[in-house]
Amino acid sequence: MIAEELKKIRKQLGGWKSGRAPLGVAQRAAAMNIPTIVLAGDHDIALADLQRHGIIGCYSICRDLNVSAERSIAQASVLLVDLAANAISRFAVASRRSSS
Repeated sequence: MIAEELKKIRKQLGGWKSGRAPLGVAQRAAAMNIPTIVLAGDHDIALADLQRHGIIGCYSICRDLNVSAERSIAQASVLLVDLAANAISRFAVASRRSSS
Protein backbone atom coordinates (compact mmCIF):
# COMPACT_ATOMS: atom_id res chain seq x y z
CA MET A 1 0.00 0.00 0.00
CA ILE A 2 1.11 3.54 -0.54
CA ALA A 3 2.46 5.39 2.50
CA GLU A 4 0.34 8.44 1.70
CA GLU A 5 -2.76 6.28 1.89
CA LEU A 6 -1.70 5.15 5.37
CA LYS A 7 -1.34 8.79 6.42
CA LYS A 8 -4.89 9.45 5.25
CA ILE A 9 -6.12 6.38 7.11
CA ARG A 10 -4.32 7.49 10.25
CA LYS A 11 -6.25 10.79 10.14
CA GLN A 12 -9.54 8.95 9.67
CA LEU A 13 -8.84 6.01 11.96
CA GLY A 14 -12.11 6.33 13.82
CA GLY A 15 -14.18 6.27 10.65
CA TRP A 16 -12.55 4.16 7.97
CA LYS A 17 -14.61 3.74 4.86
CA SER A 18 -14.67 0.56 2.84
CA GLY A 19 -13.85 2.50 -0.32
CA ARG A 20 -10.33 3.39 0.88
CA ALA A 21 -7.72 1.48 -1.14
CA PRO A 22 -6.07 -0.54 1.68
CA LEU A 23 -9.44 -1.42 3.17
CA GLY A 24 -10.93 -2.36 -0.17
CA VAL A 25 -7.99 -4.64 -0.90
CA ALA A 26 -8.13 -6.15 2.60
CA GLN A 27 -11.88 -6.77 2.37
CA ARG A 28 -11.65 -8.43 -1.04
CA ALA A 29 -8.69 -10.52 0.07
CA ALA A 30 -10.47 -11.58 3.27
CA ALA A 31 -13.45 -12.74 1.21
CA MET A 32 -11.06 -15.09 -0.60
CA ASN A 33 -9.17 -16.10 2.59
CA ILE A 34 -6.03 -14.27 1.44
CA PRO A 35 -4.02 -12.47 4.14
CA THR A 36 -3.28 -8.77 3.57
CA ILE A 37 -0.19 -6.87 4.67
CA VAL A 38 0.71 -3.22 4.18
CA LEU A 39 4.14 -1.99 3.08
CA ALA A 40 4.83 1.66 3.93
CA GLY A 41 7.60 4.19 4.20
CA ASP A 42 6.59 4.73 7.81
CA HIS A 43 3.46 4.50 9.94
CA ASP A 44 2.27 4.82 13.48
CA ILE A 45 -0.97 2.86 13.28
CA ALA A 46 -1.45 0.17 15.91
CA LEU A 47 -1.60 -3.36 14.55
CA ALA A 48 -4.83 -3.97 16.47
CA ASP A 49 -6.48 -1.12 14.55
CA LEU A 50 -5.33 -2.57 11.24
CA GLN A 51 -6.41 -6.09 12.20
CA ARG A 52 -9.96 -4.89 12.86
CA HIS A 53 -10.07 -4.07 9.17
CA GLY A 54 -8.59 -7.31 7.88
CA ILE A 55 -4.95 -6.24 7.60
CA ILE A 56 -2.74 -8.77 9.37
CA GLY A 57 0.55 -6.86 9.28
CA CYS A 58 2.12 -3.53 8.49
CA TYR A 59 5.79 -3.19 7.62
CA SER A 60 7.71 0.06 7.47
CA ILE A 61 10.90 0.97 5.61
CA CYS A 62 11.89 3.31 8.43
CA ARG A 63 11.05 1.01 11.34
CA ASP A 64 11.68 -2.47 9.98
CA LEU A 65 14.77 -1.62 7.93
CA ASN A 66 16.02 1.03 10.38
CA VAL A 67 16.29 3.68 7.66
CA SER A 68 15.86 7.44 8.02
CA ALA A 69 12.81 9.10 6.48
CA GLU A 70 15.06 11.00 4.09
CA ARG A 71 16.72 7.83 2.82
CA SER A 72 13.35 6.08 2.68
CA ILE A 73 12.07 8.76 0.32
CA ALA A 74 15.25 9.00 -1.75
CA GLN A 75 15.63 5.24 -2.24
CA ALA A 76 12.00 4.14 -1.95
CA SER A 77 11.91 1.76 -4.91
CA VAL A 78 14.99 -0.20 -3.82
CA LEU A 79 14.06 -0.19 -0.14
CA LEU A 80 10.49 -1.28 -0.88
CA VAL A 81 11.85 -4.43 -2.52
CA ASP A 82 13.98 -5.09 0.59
CA LEU A 83 10.98 -4.46 2.83
CA ALA A 84 8.79 -6.82 0.80
CA ALA A 85 11.42 -9.56 1.09
CA ASN A 86 11.67 -8.91 4.83
CA ALA A 87 7.89 -9.04 5.25
CA ILE A 88 7.52 -12.23 3.20
CA SER A 89 10.27 -13.90 5.21
CA ARG A 90 8.64 -12.94 8.51
CA PHE A 91 5.22 -14.03 7.28
CA ALA A 92 6.59 -17.41 6.13
CA VAL A 93 8.26 -18.02 9.50
CA ALA A 94 5.09 -17.07 11.37
CA SER A 95 2.99 -19.32 9.11
CA ARG A 96 5.30 -22.27 9.72
CA ARG A 97 5.15 -21.73 13.48
CA SER A 98 1.36 -21.55 13.54
CA SER A 99 0.99 -24.72 11.49
CA SER A 100 3.37 -26.73 13.72
